[in-house]
Amino acid sequence: MIRNNKQCVTDMAGKQLFTPVATRRETYAYSPDEARFYDKLTDFIASGKAYAAHLGQSERRTAILTLITMQKLASSSVAAVRRALAGRLARLKSAEDDLAGAQADQERIAKLREVREEDDPASLDEISELEERIAEVVGKVRLNPNEIPAIEELLEAASDVSNETKVGRILEIVEESFDGRSVLLFTEYKATQALVMTAIQRRYGDGSVTFINGDGYIEGVSNQAGEVKTYRQDRHQAAALFNRGDVRFLVSTEAAGEGIDLQEHCSALIHVDLPWNPMRLHQRVGRLSRYGQKEPVDVVTVRNPDTVESRIWDLLDEKLERITLAFKGGMEDPEDMRQLVIGMASSSVFTSVFSDAHPKLEGDTLRHWFDIRTTTFGGEDAVETVRSLVGHAARFDFGDIAGEIPRMDLPDLAPFVKAMLTVRGRRPSHADQRLEFSTPAEWKDDFAIVEHYKLLFARETRPEPGQDVAGVGLRIVDRALRDGCELDETVSTVRELDAPLFVFVVRDRVTAYDLRPVVVGAQQNDGGGWTLCRDWELLKMLNPIANRPRSLMGEPTPASLDGQSLLAQAREAVESDARANSDFKVPAVEDLAGLLPAL
Repeated sequence: MIRNNKQCVTDMAGKQLFTPVATRRETYAYSPDEARFYDKLTDFIASGKAYAAHLGQSERRTAILTLITMQKLASSSVAAVRRALAGRLARLKSAEDDLAGAQADQERIAKLREVREEDDPASLDEISELEERIAEVVGKVRLNPNEIPAIEELLEAASDVSNETKVGRILEIVEESFDGRSVLLFTEYKATQALVMTAIQRRYGDGSVTFINGDGYIEGVSNQAGEVKTYRQDRHQAAALFNRGDVRFLVSTEAAGEGIDLQEHCSALIHVDLPWNPMRLHQRVGRLSRYGQKEPVDVVTVRNPDTVESRIWDLLDEKLERITLAFKGGMEDPEDMRQLVIGMASSSVFTSVFSDAHPKLEGDTLRHWFDIRTTTFGGEDAVETVRSLVGHAARFDFGDIAGEIPRMDLPDLAPFVKAMLTVRGRRPSHADQRLEFSTPAEWKDDFAIVEHYKLLFARETRPEPGQDVAGVGLRIVDRALRDGCELDETVSTVRELDAPLFVFVVRDRVTAYDLRPVVVGAQQNDGGGWTLCRDWELLKMLNPIANRPRSLMGEPTPASLDGQSLLAQAREAVESDARANSDFKVPAVEDLAGLLPAL
């Protein structure tokens, strides 16, 4: 097994592809008004948990879930939890028994539990949105006997918080560390997103910031004149504006944590809040630390050391450091093991630690409590599992096998896509490593595939607006590949082909270990024998043919050529070579395709 740390990956010339990532912590302190609100909310949550212990099982679960959600919202911003508290109070004061609303509440609770168990990157924004709504859930569940006056008191304390010190500290960090640079900011909740966007527009002017969230909709954002507005923005359009440098700031929820490239014009990231699952931090950084990034990536986390969440994060960081030390000596790149260890842990482990930590726990008492609650996280079993998975892996040495690496890249994919479009009755325009075409009707069975495409088959060339960089993994390219695999026509004739060419796939009939099937080409040489070529060499031979007009294809085969006899000869040559190859114990050779010279 060969395993590469991301920071060691190189291009075909041995040049490193990824720039370093530097992470640092910045701190801030609550104002007196924020501290008073935080203390009141802490007491409200603690008393609510105590009250919930006497409820029935279903009501207790709902109450605890609501209280934990409030705690998470508060760790993001006062604005986020204030919005949820106001919504809950309105529901509590409603004189009507809203049965439809109660049913919707239960559906939201069930959905939140379901998606939390998955914690899939695609559902992270859905989780955050549900959490903002769950805090408003009422139904028949109360958080304490005097909930209405308690929430009124909380909202009164929240109204005294006119400016959030965390947001002010973030603006200071931008001025001190990222003067003139584009900055990506991540937060979990839309209320906090609106708060940060408002602060940026007041400081840097209207049009200085855009946003990405799950539904492309944000309300409660004030412009420089103080007018509260609602904005709509497609996530891809927002990413394009940011990548071009048309806007300096992008504030995103977890919706951009996967599948969005933001590295073209930005190398600075600020975590406005810290999610309770550490893996999400790595996903966020991955938007900038990726192929095409030219600068070192600077990452800033913002914490208030007086909060229990910050103290838990400090202990979690320490534990990850200890896990890293446990790998040293057995691995070349132990620092990369953190993500693997985190990924082995259930997200519920982190939720439990953050939600159950008492705000008054400090020092050795908190450390002892934390060690007990995280015994299974990064324990000896996890360390040994990771070590057994990758501890004996070799590092990829480019110099040793540089001559064996195929000299192929995205441009070599273009002839195939063009040929498949031609088969489906489309005539794509092709110029300067670009294909433009209308999607074939047969490929529109995938909802993610759009009507029209402009594909760029190059890595270094910057995409133009509306263009997608083509590659395996892009849905339209994957659909072309699937279509190619389903074609029945496997034999053709080609004018100007020098000699018969057959393609085979070689597998091993021994199943003790799994070998990737190998594609092999066999072309008849001048002496009547067969010259074999590897898959990438075969592709280099076939691509020029795929680029030829279809008028050159399909003429009758000369009578002097016996296709079946030639196929048998070519197969025997491949079988002989496979038997001589030590990788295959009992090779099985299957016919894949054939091209014969035409008149």
